[in-house]
Amino acid sequence: MKKTFLILLSIFSLWSINAQNYGNGNGSIISEDTIHDDWQIIRKKHIQTVKMAEDCDVPNDYKSLWKDFSPLYESDYTLIQEWGEVPLISDCSGKIINIKEIIKISRNHYYNPDLFLFYVEVDGQTGYMRAFQTEWELYEDGRWSIVGQIESSGQKWNIRKVRENTMFDVRERLYVRDKPGTNGTKKIYLFYKDEELPEEYNSGKLITVTKVTDEKEIIDGREGRWLYIEYENIEGWVFEGYVFKDFFWGYFEPEDIINLFFTDGQP
Repeated sequence: MKKTFLILLSIFSLWSINAQNYGNGNGSIISEDTIHDDWQIIRKKHIQTVKMAEDCDVPNDYKSLWKDFSPLYESDYTLIQEWGEVPLISDCSGKIINIKEIIKISRNHYYNPDLFLFYVEVDGQTGYMRAFQTEWELYEDGRWSIVGQIESSGQKWNIRKVRENTMFDVRERLYVRDKPGTNGTKKIYLFYKDEELPEEYNSGKLITVTKVTDEKEIIDGREGRWLYIEYENIEGWVFEGYVFKDFFWGYFEPEDIINLFFTDGQP
C-alpha cells in the first residue's frame, strides 16, 4: 500500500492541464490523469491560508482510512513529503497552513476507498495533509464555478453557481431587482410591502438561491454578495446583507468549510 501511494505522488508533475470554468480561481482543475487504467487522480486549485486549532481532532471513523495508506501517520495532522519516506512535521496543530491544492485519488476496486489530500506549505516545507470527501465535494457538479457575467450598476459581475436547495430567510423589507446592484437596476418586487414584519426570532419568507455574484459590496454598512433568488413566481436579485443566512442551508463558500475543518477538526 505504501509503495503504491508513493508512486502516485511521484507522478504528479506529469499530468496534463484541463482547465474548468472557475475563472482560474479556487476549484479550477489543474490536472487529471488515469494511471494504468486503474488509478484516477485529479488535482484542483485551492489557495487559502488557515491556522489549525491547537487541539484539532477528527472522528475515529476517518482515522483508519488515512492511516491505511502509510504507517508513518502517527499523528492525524502529519505533513508528509512528496516521496513519503518520513514525516516532515509530525503534528501541525496550531500551525499556519498555506493550502495550494486539493487532490482526489481513486481506484476502481470496491475495497479501495477514495483518498483526498491537501497539498500545503507549513513552516516553509511543502507536502501533503489529509482532506475529507466533504472538502472535495464543495466543487462537485460545477458548484461554485463561474456560469456567466452580468453588466449592471456600473460594473461587471461574475456569477457563480451554488449547491442545490440553498435557502435564505427574508425578515426585512427588501427589494428584488432585475440585476445585481442598486444603481440603475429595476425593482420588481418588495418583500412585506403590505405585511407586518415577523417578530424577533421568528422565521420570515423562505427564498431559494441558485446563483451568487463573485463580487461583494457594502451597503449601509452591511457586506455581502448579490443573490439570484426564486420566491413563489418571482425571480431576481437581492442583496445578501439584508437576508438571514443559516450556515447549514445557505450557500457554502468552499473557503468557509475548509477553514471550519482546520479550526474545528471536522467538516
